[in-house]
Amino acid sequence: MEKKIIIYENDLKFKAKKTDEFLKDGDQVKIIIAFRGREVSHSSVAYETFNKFIELCQFAKIVGEPSMSFGGEYKACLSALLIRK
Repeated sequence: MEKKIIIYENDLKFKAKKTDEFLKDGDQVKIIIAFRGREVSHSSVAYETFNKFIELCQFAKIVGEPSMSFGGEYKACLSALLIRK
């Protein structure tokens, strides 16, 4: 699932809903927040966008540590929370 650093609230909710569907099926989801040009200097905005996205996902937990690549991408991997019935 790839997003830009600046994304509208409805788009973020839609992508979170789709991510939850993938996680319910048992898949892992790789989140990439892509930077363009000078946006790389605003990595705190990417971190805030990522945290908002995680809050919107109901079944997500972060696998490993989110990282910032040299090429201008913020990457993280998500997997499903264990749901007890």
